[in-house]
Amino acid sequence: MPINERIQGFAGVNPFRVAPREFPDETKSNAPAVSEASRMWFFCVASAPGGAEVRITDPFASLSDRNVLEAATQTTLKRRERERVSAQCPQPSSDKFAVVNAQTTAIAFNRNLGAILHALPVRDSTGATP
Repeated sequence: MPINERIQGFAGVNPFRVAPREFPDETKSNAPAVSEASRMWFFCVASAPGGAEVRITDPFASLSDRNVLEAATQTTLKRRERERVSAQCPQPSSDKFAVVNAQTTAIAFNRNLGAILHALPVRDSTGATP
């Protein structure tokens, strides 16, 4: 289930200002194929100081290091939102199901804290393909 539907389910309303964009299928690119076994599944969470608004990506597969993804997310959001943000990409896993469960827990946790949740398109934040 996409993050939009999971976030909406918590409050019953759509908290997004802008609908997330659709991304091209990675298999259609000219990039060399990478085996699924070498990929790790991630999701990232970003918030400004105070944590009133939180941005969360859908799970995505990447070969990048977690620290590189966090830095890319912070840089992109700082440039776009013009404010300091803190980004975290929790421990990756080869099991997509485990990452989806962790993301769902992060959504519930931030919702319980009263944060306004926004979907963060993966390509916009990390340059990775969902």
